[in-house]
Amino acid sequence: MMIIYAGDFVQLHDNFDGRNDEWLRVVTIEPYDLCVLSNGARVCASEHYISAVKSAREVNRKYYA
Repeated sequence: MMIIYAGDFVQLHDNFDGRNDEWLRVVTIEPYDLCVLSNGARVCASEHYISAVKSAREVNRKYYA
């Protein structure tokens, strides 16, 4: 089980229209733990689809440190 919040960033195992190392922002969470991502994709908040999660704070720290 993964705990993901709107505003977090995720990497997908198989990014639909991009690179797998790309960080996508979680725009909103829909019922049944569906994450709506910044590229328009909707994926279940599970390790089957999502390979890594970072909070917005972790991502901002990398760019503004």
